[in-house]
Amino acid sequence: AGSTLAADDDNAGCAGSAGRDAWYRFTVPAATQWIVYLDTVDGQTWDSVIHVRTGTCGGAQAACADNQCGGSRSQWAGVLGAGTYYVVIDGATATAAGSFTLRFERSAMCGASATLIPGNGAYAGTTVGAGDDTVPSCRVRAAPDTLYYFGLCGARTIRARTCDPGVASFDTVLSMRSGSCSSADVACNDNGTGLCGGGRSDVSASLAQGLHFLLVDARNNGSSGTYTVDVSG
Repeated sequence: AGSTLAADDDNAGCAGSAGRDAWYRFTVPAATQWIVYLDTVDGQTWDSVIHVRTGTCGGAQAACADNQCGGSRSQWAGVLGAGTYYVVIDGATATAAGSFTLRFERSAMCGASATLIPGNGAYAGTTVGAGDDTVPSCRVRAAPDTLYYFGLCGARTIRARTCDPGVASFDTVLSMRSGSCSSADVACNDNGTGLCGGGRSDVSASLAQGLHFLLVDARNNGSSGTYTVDVSG
C-alpha cells in the first residue's frame, strides 16, 4: 500500500504521464529469469501509470502500462532477466494522485521460455524440441511441454481447449496453475468430454486477480507436436 499525494514528480514517465510518483525496487538474481506481474487494480479511480526501469532509477524503460482492465488503473506482466528493476507508480496527468495498492507477483521460469496470453484467442504452438519441465496432475508422463502466462484484473472463469481435431497433431494434456508455474494444478484435463474427445483437452478454472499459467503437455511418453489452444473468458 502506498500514496503519491505527498510525493514529488521525479520521473519523465511514460505514456505521457506527468504526475507525482512513488518508487519500488526489486532484484532478479543472477542467471535466472522471473515472470513478473504488476497491477494497481485496487478500487481507486485516479489515473495511474506503471512503468519499469532497469539498472538505476534513471535507467532504460523496460515496461509501460496505462489504462488496462477497462478503466484508469494499470496492469503489466512480462519476463525479466537478471538485474535490478525500479517500479514507478505515476500519475497520468499533473493532477492525478492518490493512494494505491501495488500488486506484485513473480514466478521463476519453468523451462527456457514462456509466452504471454494477452486475451481471448487461438494460440498456435509446438512442443517439438521443448523441455520436459512440468508434470500435469492428471497424466504423469515424461514429455515435452510449453508454458503460457496471463494476468487477470479480477476474478474470472478461464477456459482453454485443444479441441480442433484438424489442428493438434498429438494427444494433448492441459493444466492451469496460479501464482507460480511450479505450483499445484488448479485444474487439469486429459481428453476432454463431449465434442472435445478423441485425444483433445478442455480445461477450465475459476481464477482470482493476479498471475496465472497454462501448460500444454502430452498424454504419452515422449510425445510432441503442433497444436492450437483456444482461450476464452
